[in-house]
Amino acid sequence: MRAVDAQGLEGRDADHAFRLKARPEAPLPSAPAPKAVSFGSRADFGWAANQEAAHYRLQLASTPDFKAPLRDINELRELATQIEGLQPGVYHWRMASVRTGGDQGPWGDARSFELRPLPPQPKPPDVGDQSVGFAWAGAPGQTFEFQVARDTGFKQLVLERKLTQPGIELPQPGTGRFHVRLRTIDPDGFVGPYTTPQYFDIPNCVRNGAGGCVRSGEQTLNLAH
Repeated sequence: MRAVDAQGLEGRDADHAFRLKARPEAPLPSAPAPKAVSFGSRADFGWAANQEAAHYRLQLASTPDFKAPLRDINELRELATQIEGLQPGVYHWRMASVRTGGDQGPWGDARSFELRPLPPQPKPPDVGDQSVGFAWAGAPGQTFEFQVARDTGFKQLVLERKLTQPGIELPQPGTGRFHVRLRTIDPDGFVGPYTTPQYFDIPNCVRNGAGGCVRSGEQTLNLAH
């Protein structure tokens, strides 16, 4: 290092010794990918093996400076781990390799990822005489993909709609058992997973003039199959 004055004249060199701790190198992370987005309260981590390492250390924080880690996990001897019970938000994580005897190498480059809440389950369907209503919670700006099918695998779709509101009322699609699911699309275009399928039944009953099922006492008059 040398100083330079206002006229551009350089002074003498000033040499300073320093020690660089570069080994063992941090493992190469594989998951989550940089700036990954996923749903739920669990994060899955993975990394490549370092032959110099006896085990690994992982830190997870809500800020990129890691001043107050949320998790500080040492003695990781496998190449993957999970952290559960996380709230929605952006997280930062980094790893280091540790030799036998506790000699830790430098931290690797930090990565970040985001957890978003799972899509809300629809409320139980409101089956009326001629229609079926569905409602669920939604956030501002979200849109929804809504499906009704005859089968649990949603191969026999009866209806598929893109909605801008968290609810829909449909004419009864027929009689029998139907399965329903939905997924959210966030304002940034990120598509969430489908909800756990629910089902509702439309009875094959004798209908009155208003379209409702005819009853005899407490019993619905059903048509023979």
